[in-house]
Amino acid sequence: MPAINVKVKTDKVVAALETKLAALVADKTRYDTEMELYNSKIAERNKEIVALVIGKEPDSVHIHGYSWHPSSTKIELSWKAEFLNIPQLPDRPEYNHDVRMIPELESAIRLLKMTDEPTVNASTFKQISKFL
Repeated sequence: MPAINVKVKTDKVVAALETKLAALVADKTRYDTEMELYNSKIAERNKEIVALVIGKEPDSVHIHGYSWHPSSTKIELSWKAEFLNIPQLPDRPEYNHDVRMIPELESAIRLLKMTDEPTVNASTFKQISKFL
């Protein structure tokens, strides 16, 4: 297979990287906001659950005690969750693993903006193509 030697304009590569970065930051911001809302709903729901189950007999009771450490006895009570109306966990960003690449992406953009070269060579493009 013959080698492909393509030159891509630096401005176009920077624009594509900036677009990808904006999408990743928006996904991360949306997810962080939804997680904060979810956590506050869960905290509120936990208080409601305690109020609901205080008057309802549990479906099962498990007592775990340890003879070598009696103060570590643990009691677990469980109820069926159908009546509890627990909030749904928000969807993670589709490219959640890419969110961790935001610093690398920002660094690549800064570096490309510093160059005076009008085009990006194939080896550089190969390294940054994982972001696109």
